[in-house]
Amino acid sequence: MPPDAIEARYPIAVQTLSGRQNRAIRSTSQTLALRDAAPDLIAEAIIVAAGIGSRQGELLGLRRRSVDFLRKDIVVVEQAVTLSRGGAEFRPPNTRQALRRIPVGDVVIDAIARHLEKYPCEPDEAIFRKRMGRLHRRSAFGVLWRKARQEAGARDTLRWHELRHFYASTLIAGGASVREVMERMGHTSAKETIARYSRLWPDRTESTRALVDSALSRGTAAGPQPLTGR
Repeated sequence: MPPDAIEARYPIAVQTLSGRQNRAIRSTSQTLALRDAAPDLIAEAIIVAAGIGSRQGELLGLRRRSVDFLRKDIVVVEQAVTLSRGGAEFRPPNTRQALRRIPVGDVVIDAIARHLEKYPCEPDEAIFRKRMGRLHRRSAFGVLWRKARQEAGARDTLRWHELRHFYASTLIAGGASVREVMERMGHTSAKETIARYSRLWPDRTESTRALVDSALSRGTAAGPQPLTGR
C-alpha cells in the first residue's frame, strides 16, 4: 500500500504506554514538505528518520561507519546524549533491544549520500552534526526542527518523534508482523509494540473466517477420513 494511502485506511493515532494518544505524521507528502522547508543541515535527516524509525538520539549518534551503503542497512549501536554541563557525547542505547540492524531502501541511502556530499565526515564521526563537527544538543536541534515545522506550515505540536511513528505505521500498513515492527523499532517487548500500535493493524475478521471455512470445506468435500494414528 502506498504510504499516502495510510491516512485513508487507518486512524494514525499512537497509544502511549500511559494510555494517552499521540498523532503521527500521516503521509509521505507531509514528510517531504518538512524536508523541503527544513534548514539544509537537517533536511535529509528528516527523510532518514522517517525511513528507519530511529529515536532522535539514535539518529544524531549515527556514525558514518554504521551505514553499509552496499548491503543497504544501518546498525544502531549508540546514541547522542545531551550533557547537563554542555555539549553532547556518544553513549550506548538505553536497552539491549535498541541495538539493531535496520534494512533500508534507496531513498534513505540516497538521502544520506546527498547529506555527506554537502557535509563530509570521517567514518568515526556522526553524519548529522553541527557545521563545526560537534554533536547536536537536543535544544539546538530543536531550534532547527521548529524552523522546518514553521516553514512547512505544520502544527506547532508536531514532534520529531512522530517521524518514528510514521515509520511504524508504514510498516504495519504494508503487512509487517508485530515481531517485525518490534525488532525494527527496538522495542523491549511485543507488549510494548502492541500497546502503542494495536489500532493500526487491520481487522482480519473476514479473512480468518474465510481461511477456516475453506479448510473445513475441503475436508467435508473429501468425506470422512480414516484415523491412521492411535
